Amino acid sequence: MTNAMIGYQTQIFVSDQNSPGLFTQIQEVIEVTPPNAQSDDVDATHFTSPNRTREYIQGLIEPGEASFGMNRVPGGTTEVLLQGLQTSGALRFWRILWPNNTTWDFSAYVKGYEISSPIDDRITATCTLKVNGSTTVTIGSPTPP
Repeated sequence: MTNAMIGYQTQIFVSDQNSPGLFTQIQEVIEVTPPNAQSDDVDATHFTSPNRTREYIQGLIEPGEASFGMNRVPGGTTEVLLQGLQTSGALRFWRILWPNNTTWDFSAYVKGYEISSPIDDRITATCTLKVNGSTTVTIGSPTPP
């Protein structure tokens, strides 16, 4: 039997500060891409590396970016909040709440806010976050913020 689930009920929140504080839920979210941390590759090749083949060691972790798409409400409270955070450059504490109550918490600033307005479909926006530091994963948190 599978444990697969759909993304319905996934939620994203932003805090009023760069640590847990008063959370605001981002409205009308239709897609979430969590932080995509990746390790740097450090070349450790030397004159006697076997078979003239490069060797690598793991370097520092780049915390990456996260993003979410939403139905755009022009001038709505969510849009004003996100554009204000982008303008200020402020680090904020973000939380993704998955349908099974697992949370991903991280610090980030709003790197981008991109709007799409097709002729025959809903108006959407995509917000890109630049993650600052590690992401904390908590399995099965009891309640949303």
